[in-house]
Amino acid sequence: MPNSAIYAEQLKLFVSQQPIDDATTFEHLWGVFNGAYEDFKAGMFDNLKLEIESSVSCDFLGQANALLNGGEQVDYSYLPAAVLIGAVLEKTLRSLCENANPKIETVNENGRAKKMSAMIVDLKKAGVINEIRSRQLETWNAIRNSAAHGKIEEFTKEQVAAMLQGVQDFMAQQMK
Repeated sequence: MPNSAIYAEQLKLFVSQQPIDDATTFEHLWGVFNGAYEDFKAGMFDNLKLEIESSVSCDFLGQANALLNGGEQVDYSYLPAAVLIGAVLEKTLRSLCENANPKIETVNENGRAKKMSAMIVDLKKAGVINEIRSRQLETWNAIRNSAAHGKIEEFTKEQVAAMLQGVQDFMAQQMK
């Protein structure tokens, strides 16, 4: 979701993880600022619903990042981190479905919310995402489900860290 909250979160995370003292760091920061400027020119800071969703998503992703980076070697704090990231991913997929043209339904014929896997299939059929992206999303969904059911042996802290980065990148890419 490219808006002020996402850009602020990207900057906070980036700056907290490394010193700002080389050309690569400057190029990354310049890219974040340039992206924010382009989105501002395109009017993407005007949608209050997206701003609120983005703020909540950033809060959840920030909490997940804190859980991932604050634990000890044998700590299982990455389990709730995976659940939080999965919640953000599910909301992002619902927003993609609702904003697709034509709109993709987010409830099934019984009136219940579609599961993440069904939304991924629908987004792929509609051409919103490709095969590789759908596999990646399914992998993150599997990690989220394993975490939600306490199946800690089915994924690692490193996979959750990669999921966090991947979901942030996916949101920045797709929610324009």
